[in-house]
Amino acid sequence: MLNFVQSFWASVRSYADMRPDFQLRSRINRTLDSQRASLTGEEWFERFWRPRGISKQIVEFVYERLGQYSGLRLGLTVPSDRLQEDLHLPLVCWFDWELSFCDDLAQQLNIQLDNPSLLDEVETVEDFLTLLHRQVA
Repeated sequence: MLNFVQSFWASVRSYADMRPDFQLRSRINRTLDSQRASLTGEEWFERFWRPRGISKQIVEFVYERLGQYSGLRLGLTVPSDRLQEDLHLPLVCWFDWELSFCDDLAQQLNIQLDNPSLLDEVETVEDFLTLLHRQVA
């Protein structure tokens, strides 16, 4: 019983390190909302991604899934937003979001990424979508 209690408390303590920073997430959404108009998925695609030749399938997937994982309103983001410095993805997502994202990507779009540590390879939202688009092409 003692081992169970110790294990339980260790889990509770580590939960705080692995959970998203909900206050930061909210602050980012408020800041972006005060600076930009929110775009629907279709508007986001038409404004930013169609001109860059990014697949609509990829854009719709990222708009929905990254929004779910991060809690950020993707319709407020622009291609030049930096994933770590501006959007703070490592802090606003659950600790294992990249693995879940890659699993969803494989199941829904049949795309396998060589490196599931997505943030190691990209800096901006544009880099992120371009990387995914190249995996389809």
